Amino acid sequence: EILEAFKVFDRDGKELWQFVKGDVYIRDVTNTKGHTAAVTGGMWHPSKKDECITCSLDGSVRVWKLSGKTLFGKLVCDSVLRVRNPRGVRCACTAASYD
Repeated sequence: EILEAFKVFDRDGKELWQFVKGDVYIRDVTNTKGHTAAVTGGMWHPSKKDECITCSLDGSVRVWKLSGKTLFGKLVCDSVLRVRNPRGVRCACTAASYD
Protein backbone atom coordinates (compact mmCIF):
# COMPACT_ATOMS: atom_id res chain seq x y z
CA GLU A 1 0.00 0.00 0.00
CA ILE A 2 1.32 3.45 -0.91
CA LEU A 3 0.65 6.12 1.69
CA GLU A 4 -0.57 9.49 0.50
CA ALA A 5 1.32 11.39 3.19
CA PHE A 6 3.44 10.98 6.29
CA LYS A 7 1.36 10.27 9.42
CA VAL A 8 1.87 10.42 13.19
CA PHE A 9 0.23 7.80 15.40
CA ASP A 10 -0.03 7.46 19.17
CA ARG A 11 1.02 4.31 21.06
CA ASP A 12 -2.42 2.76 20.57
CA GLY A 13 -2.29 3.16 16.78
CA LYS A 14 -4.69 6.11 16.61
CA GLU A 15 -3.82 8.62 13.88
CA LEU A 16 -2.96 11.99 15.44
CA TRP A 17 -1.69 13.99 12.46
CA GLN A 18 -1.28 13.66 8.74
CA PHE A 19 1.21 15.88 6.94
CA VAL A 20 0.11 17.55 3.72
CA LYS A 21 1.53 16.22 0.47
CA GLY A 22 3.33 18.68 -1.79
CA ASP A 23 2.39 19.62 -5.34
CA VAL A 24 4.43 17.37 -7.66
CA TYR A 25 4.07 19.82 -10.56
CA ILE A 26 6.15 22.52 -8.82
CA ARG A 27 9.87 22.01 -9.48
CA ASP A 28 11.21 24.08 -6.56
CA VAL A 29 10.58 22.00 -3.42
CA THR A 30 10.68 25.10 -1.22
CA ASN A 31 7.44 26.32 -2.84
CA THR A 32 5.38 23.25 -1.90
CA LYS A 33 3.62 22.68 1.42
CA GLY A 34 4.89 19.10 1.86
CA HIS A 35 7.05 16.34 0.38
CA THR A 36 6.50 15.42 -3.26
CA ALA A 37 8.21 12.00 -3.11
CA ALA A 38 8.57 9.13 -0.65
CA VAL A 39 9.55 10.05 2.92
CA THR A 40 12.73 8.18 3.84
CA GLY A 41 13.22 9.20 7.46
CA GLY A 42 12.07 11.28 10.36
CA MET A 43 13.12 12.36 13.84
CA TRP A 44 11.52 14.08 16.80
CA HIS A 45 13.28 17.17 18.12
CA PRO A 46 15.35 16.22 21.20
CA SER A 47 13.81 18.92 23.43
CA LYS A 48 10.77 20.38 21.63
CA LYS A 49 7.93 17.87 21.93
CA ASP A 50 5.82 19.39 19.16
CA GLU A 51 8.53 19.53 16.45
CA CYS A 52 9.98 16.93 14.09
CA ILE A 53 11.88 16.72 10.82
CA THR A 54 11.36 14.46 7.82
CA CYS A 55 13.56 13.79 4.80
CA SER A 56 12.53 12.63 1.37
CA LEU A 57 13.60 11.45 -2.04
CA ASP A 58 12.41 14.83 -3.33
CA GLY A 59 15.67 16.35 -2.06
CA SER A 60 14.31 18.20 0.96
CA VAL A 61 14.36 18.11 4.75
CA ARG A 62 11.22 19.61 6.28
CA VAL A 63 10.58 20.93 9.77
CA TRP A 64 7.06 20.30 11.09
CA LYS A 65 5.45 21.84 14.17
CA LEU A 66 2.41 19.96 15.45
CA SER A 67 0.98 23.28 16.64
CA GLY A 68 1.64 24.87 13.24
CA LYS A 69 -0.50 25.72 10.22
CA THR A 70 -2.98 23.23 8.80
CA LEU A 71 -4.65 22.93 5.42
CA PHE A 72 -7.88 20.89 5.26
CA GLY A 73 -6.95 19.24 8.57
CA LYS A 74 -3.44 18.28 7.42
CA LEU A 75 -0.25 19.77 8.84
CA VAL A 76 1.75 22.16 6.61
CA CYS A 77 5.54 22.20 6.99
CA ASP A 78 7.11 25.09 8.88
CA SER A 79 10.38 25.34 6.94
CA VAL A 80 12.30 23.56 4.18
CA LEU A 81 15.98 22.77 3.67
CA ARG A 82 17.14 21.80 0.17
CA VAL A 83 19.64 18.96 -0.21
CA ARG A 84 22.31 19.49 -2.89
CA ASN A 85 25.42 17.58 -3.90
CA PRO A 86 28.83 19.34 -4.15
CA ARG A 87 28.02 20.43 -7.73
CA GLY A 88 24.79 22.08 -6.60
CA VAL A 89 22.46 19.47 -8.10
CA ARG A 90 19.42 18.32 -6.14
CA CYS A 91 19.78 14.82 -4.71
CA ALA A 92 17.65 12.48 -2.64
CA CYS A 93 17.92 12.63 1.13
CA THR A 94 17.85 9.28 2.91
CA ALA A 95 18.57 10.39 6.50
CA ALA A 96 18.44 13.53 8.61
CA SER A 97 19.17 14.37 12.23
CA TYR A 98 19.12 17.25 14.67
CA ASP A 99 22.66 18.22 15.62
